[in-house]
Parts: sequence; structure tokens; C-alpha cells
Amino acid sequence: MLEAADYRAMFRILEAVERLDTAERFSATLVEQLAREFGWRSLIFQLSPTDFSDFRAGRVCLRTVRFTHNVRPGLVDEMVERWGDYHPLGPGVSVGMMRSGVVAASQLDTDANEMLRDYFDSYVHRRGVGDVLHAATDAGARGGLGLCAYTDNGPRERLVLAKLSKMLVPFLRQHPAVVDTRDDGLTEREALVARLVAEGHPNQEIALQLGISLGTVKKHLSRALAKTGSTSRTQLAFRLARRVEPE
Repeated sequence: MLEAADYRAMFRILEAVERLDTAERFSATLVEQLAREFGWRSLIFQLSPTDFSDFRAGRVCLRTVRFTHNVRPGLVDEMVERWGDYHPLGPGVSVGMMRSGVVAASQLDTDANEMLRDYFDSYVHRRGVGDVLHAATDAGARGGLGLCAYTDNGPRERLVLAKLSKMLVPFLRQHPAVVDTRDDGLTEREALVARLVAEGHPNQEIALQLGISLGTVKKHLSRALAKTGSTSRTQLAFRLARRVEPE
């Protein structure tokens, strides 16, 4: 059961996020606030619409995804070096999040999974980490967040992460994940409109989702078509799909 102080701490975190003017400080602010209010060492994965589905399926590559953290550098370096391409918690975490929203690594069965057992024996326990909690915030076309907290894993901490991840949705929609624009020169908003177009959304629906006018959507789309050398919505979708194919 959470206490009034826990809710006040969560509201202070949300207020800190709401004061942000740009997306650049979104993840860093969350990391700072979680440390200040709850003493957590955390990793925040800011995910684009393209790779959020991979996160939920347990397929995120830590070598390419954007993340912010306040964990000891050696801990993060070792994690990325050993499990950057395929994390042993991936499948178990994705299934657990679909059921309850928050998953503790200690809840997963290590008996039949040698890689998972090695992760605990040689990394988590050896490094003095109590447990690793995972949650996800899905903001639809605006992308999402993967939240990973190194904690002592009490029921209170799981409840806090579960509630906070849901509370972050409206704030995340105001501060979308940065979409990979690579060499095409798209601005963040042009790339977001282009991604929604590629997913088959009509202009009017995009305007409603993003809270902008229909004319602004058309302007962003026109610039995205020009910058990617596309002559149609179909061609734009094809070129964006090629851009995010694994190498």
C-alpha cells in the first residue's frame, strides 16, 4: 500500500516533467527526479514509435536505442557489452508487462534459462544490485519509454513504478521520443508526421493526434516528401521502412 508521501513524490516528478519546454531533457529529468524522490538508480529508454513494439516483444538492442541513466558507468558498460544485442530479460519482461505492467527480474524463472541464471549470478548479484524492475509507458504515435530501476524490490517500489509509468503518458505525448532522421534532414516534427503517414493514418487523424492544424500537417508532409525524394505517401512509407531495416 502506498502512502501519501509516495503520491506527493510522484506528483513532484510529474510537475518537473511538465515544466520542460523541449524533449531533450525529458529522460534526463526523469532519471534525476527518480533518484531525488525515491533514491533509485535508473535507466530510461526513450523509444520511437518504430522500436516501441520491439521493446514490448523483448527485442530492443541496447547498442542503438537512446537511453539515459544514473547507474554506475561500469555497470552499464558491462550490461551493454554482454547483453546489448539480446538481453536475457527481454522475453520474460515483455510477457510480464502485458500482464501486470511492472516486472521484477527476481520474479522470472531462472531454472530453465541458463543465460538468465548467468545474468543474475555474474552481474546482478555480483554487482550488489537488489533487483531490477521494468515497466513501459506507451504513448502511441509519440513513441514510449522503457523504465528500468535498480532497487531493493519491495511491493511499494513495484506499485510506485506501475502507477508512475501510467501517469507519464500525457506528459510523454507532449515530449515525444526523438525519431531517427539519419541523413534525410527531417526535423523531429516532420519525421513524426512522416512516420504516421507511413503507418497509414490520414491527415485529419494525424492533426488530431498531434494537436496541430490540418494545414500544418500538410506543410510537414510536403517537406518530408521533398527531403526524402518521395513523390507519394506510398513511396514515403517504403523509404522510411528501408531506413529502419536492421543492418
